[in-house]
Amino acid sequence: MKSVWTVFWKNYCPAPQSKILVLLFWCGITLITPLLALDGLRFSLSNQLEASRNTLRHERYFENWLELYAYYRHFRVMVRWEAHRPPQIFSPDTFGQGIYQRYIEFQNNHWQITLGNFYTLLGRGLLLHAREDRNLRWDTNIDGFRIRYMSNIWQARLFYGRPRDRTGKRLPVLFGSEWRIAPVRNLELGTSYLNTHVSFSRNLQLGSVFLQFHYPWMETYFEFASHIYPSFRRGRAAYLNSNLYLKNFTFRLEAKDYWFFHLTNGMMYDFNNPPIGVKEHLFTLMNRHQHLVQANNERGILLQATYSFGFDNTLTLNWSRCWNRQRNITFREWHGQLEVDYPEDVEWVWIANWQKDLEARYLNFVNAATWQFSSWYSLKWVYEHQHVRILLTKRQFYNQLLTISLQRSPIGAISFLLEHSTDQSSQTHYWLGAQLDVNVHEKLQLTVFGGNRRGGKICAGGICVYKPEFRGVEVTAIIRL
Repeated sequence: MKSVWTVFWKNYCPAPQSKILVLLFWCGITLITPLLALDGLRFSLSNQLEASRNTLRHERYFENWLELYAYYRHFRVMVRWEAHRPPQIFSPDTFGQGIYQRYIEFQNNHWQITLGNFYTLLGRGLLLHAREDRNLRWDTNIDGFRIRYMSNIWQARLFYGRPRDRTGKRLPVLFGSEWRIAPVRNLELGTSYLNTHVSFSRNLQLGSVFLQFHYPWMETYFEFASHIYPSFRRGRAAYLNSNLYLKNFTFRLEAKDYWFFHLTNGMMYDFNNPPIGVKEHLFTLMNRHQHLVQANNERGILLQATYSFGFDNTLTLNWSRCWNRQRNITFREWHGQLEVDYPEDVEWVWIANWQKDLEARYLNFVNAATWQFSSWYSLKWVYEHQHVRILLTKRQFYNQLLTISLQRSPIGAISFLLEHSTDQSSQTHYWLGAQLDVNVHEKLQLTVFGGNRRGGKICAGGICVYKPEFRGVEVTAIIRL
């Protein structure tokens, strides 16, 4: 008579890969079990699942990110299992599943040593910004090792590895370093270096120098970067950010000058992510027309003043402009925002905004309010209005978006979204959807969306992707244990 194990092995593990996974699983259990007795050993888990059915395209999407962490004294181990079966249509990830990231890390008061996958930033991103934004399906981690030393006077960071483009392909090795020193209390000086291979050059070496000083009434950061030994046209970049604090007033200045500094290896990987130097918008309609940095030929300036009055009221005025070396203005914006609490249980936000790029002029108005009508319940509504004028054809239309949410703290909220457009080029003029957000004991966050959602560009941190129109049901579940 055949044993239960023999039946399982033959019927459920017919492929060699399945047998190997089973053996690895049992070997892992054998190795981990003695570790459970170690004093101070901790585990944690996080899982994000996204599943949707787009009836507009008759397609289904399923993606999952499972991360397991183990902590023991100064050590941390992480393993990430991902599934993209298939990925969202706007994601460049390929169909598949498996272990996409893993690392082991040691950290104490002065040292941090990482072996495996990691993210990193040099300066303010002029040379390198390896980052992840899951909402944009942007993941450019580096697989290698990183060593960092930290003290009160100076810091040093070295790393070596192969970056990942957004399709999952590993690119040629890059090496980078950053050094920071604080010779006096309020001043910090630093330099960064990057050496890598790109498709249009045998070897590319870049470097930057930066300084930062801060006082209770002022903060200033300046960075200058350049190709050190380029084999093509020399590029350079400069960025300045300064903030001045005077009682109830705050003043901000940003300036940028980028010339042949879009560092890319093909279409699916950008090494750097320089500051955009314009105001970033969180509201939907303005975010769809967020300015994209042209790091190969762009200069720009931003001025902002904020006045705080009353208990929690602010008035913000913002002006920005971008142009190229041919003195052509590529982007202009005026922005005014008023935030007022009146009466005490209602928070108001009013925004008036004027934008103009090379294609169109946009007039934006936003009214948002949150009414806390009980200790547990609040009502929030956001009304966005946008008037668009296409410069080439003189065509004009407007877009409107209304969002109404009933929130029950801390359980969750239910929201209704209605968007309307008079754009003649659009086949649809109304989009209606509902969304349910639920929090369960701070361990589970569940979001369910159903209905129609208009397609468009979404941006975060100077990175933008285009999400197509959606009609159907979308579920997102995040678990943290």
